[in-house]
Amino acid sequence: DLCSGCHQAGGIAPFPLTDSDEISERADLIGAAVQAGVMPPWPPGGRSPAYAGEAERKLTARERAAIVSWADAGGRVDGEAHEPTPERDVQVRRGETLLRLRMEAAYHPQARAGATDDYRCFLVDPQLARDSFGTSVRIEPGQPKVVHHVILFRVDPDQVAEAEGLDADAPGQGWECFGDTGLSLDPSEDSLDDADWVAAWAPGWGGGRLPEGTGVPLEAGSRLVMQVHYNLLNGRAPDRSEALVTVVPFSAKLEPLKTMLLPAPVELPCADGESGPLCDRDAALQELARKYGPEAAFVPTGL
Repeated sequence: DLCSGCHQAGGIAPFPLTDSDEISERADLIGAAVQAGVMPPWPPGGRSPAYAGEAERKLTARERAAIVSWADAGGRVDGEAHEPTPERDVQVRRGETLLRLRMEAAYHPQARAGATDDYRCFLVDPQLARDSFGTSVRIEPGQPKVVHHVILFRVDPDQVAEAEGLDADAPGQGWECFGDTGLSLDPSEDSLDDADWVAAWAPGWGGGRLPEGTGVPLEAGSRLVMQVHYNLLNGRAPDRSEALVTVVPFSAKLEPLKTMLLPAPVELPCADGESGPLCDRDAALQELARKYGPEAAFVPTGL
């Protein structure tokens, strides 16, 4: 599943790896990519600190050597290729309830003039009648080719009215949101120290079961915001993503889990020999604001 999470029919990768003949035909390409360390992709550099669970996203030296040797030997595949595990198959443990949270209707991605991205927030109601803990999440994108990533945010009961107002005031389904949900922040809280994230998804990875004995607190009457980033370079197909969430009663007394964000500025200046109006930082920030709203230009300055 490490490869087929992206390399599947309709996925973000340029070709699927779910057919034995196709795998054999691309053996040389697969071997070269694995040997060069290009695949599977792992963006953090060598000086980055270790990540919890990173072993599940990387190949060991022995695994890389085995794949390269297989490719050098002709890339023969015995039997049928392994199909990726459907994300819809969620393990529901004893005492848990499975919630299927789907966007109200299919959304047709769109963007401001000159933009190739659409950041949209959708309000979903888990209909929680009692305080609960979220214990696992699987986010299933409706259109993997255009869904760049999904973040699921918690909306506490005292913020529901504001979220419903944002939804009602915006034309069409959901509302435009860049970076976060657009809900006002409590001045007494640090939004980076406790980001109200429930889960996140990106191609090939995301969601799953939380560490044993932990859960995300969800008060009765809470809502969830599904923030979806659409990249329109692969089209504008209508999307209806959903989240599958397992919950247990608050009486389970799990350790409350919260998400801490550690953002850092990533600014790539024009290289030597490049020129253009957006090589000027101020102009580039103004262009961000035009495409994605004022907050988009504020974030780099704030960082």
